[in-house]
Amino acid sequence: MCKTCWLLLVLFLPLPTPAIAETYRVFDKDQNVVEIWKEKDGLIEVYNPDMSRKGYIKKEGKRLERYDKDWRREGRVEHDLDPKGKGR
Repeated sequence: MCKTCWLLLVLFLPLPTPAIAETYRVFDKDQNVVEIWKEKDGLIEVYNPDMSRKGYIKKEGKRLERYDKDWRREGRVEHDLDPKGKGR
């Protein structure tokens, strides 16, 4: 195979693309970054500002479950999806 054909094959060969992750930064009242959240496929990975793993947030129905880095549950938040904001 000629060098030009090989180069074209390499340049245009479809490669598997990773899922795109949304990234969010969580700030304190003094505008310092306290956490970095990366959401991918319904799971939010939580990192410290130095990018060391802090834990996870998992969406389960109408609630968010928060876990530490060893998957021990730390807390839960339930939210109402009522668009009128009347709640229950």
